[in-house]
Amino acid sequence: MHIYTIHEHGDTPAGERDPHAKFVREGFSVPALIFSVAWFLYHRMWRDAILLAVAIFVVMVVVAGGDLGDILGNALRIVISLAVACFAQDLRRVDLARRGYREVGVASGGNAEEAALEYLLRPDPAVPAVPAVPVAEDSVTSAPSPDDDKDLISEQ
Repeated sequence: MHIYTIHEHGDTPAGERDPHAKFVREGFSVPALIFSVAWFLYHRMWRDAILLAVAIFVVMVVVAGGDLGDILGNALRIVISLAVACFAQDLRRVDLARRGYREVGVASGGNAEEAALEYLLRPDPAVPAVPAVPVAEDSVTSAPSPDDDKDLISEQ
């Protein structure tokens, strides 16, 4: 079983389910480890894909230009790949929030489809009622009447 965070689009009315909700798995991402830049492109995270490609390019240039050796170059690439795999899902959550999605809860399942099924079969969320605010009688003021203006004029 895996844990998924549920992200609904911000336009979804309160008390309704978003049929296009996004499910983001918690934890380490093996596809992001193996495919790094392609993983970001697949999830439409263009800015992150470009930043990662630039970081990899800079590491390659520094290693090649500095004559640091193949072992150090490979070690740096492995460190970057592991960092991407560890934080890829968190970066995806940030990207969804930037695109107007809000995190509404968690679901569990063997895969995203099972988590979506659990989410859709849950009882409907209750719409929060707006409590009535009691008004003290002392704070209620009446609107001035036109006769009040006549009294003010006659006093002057």
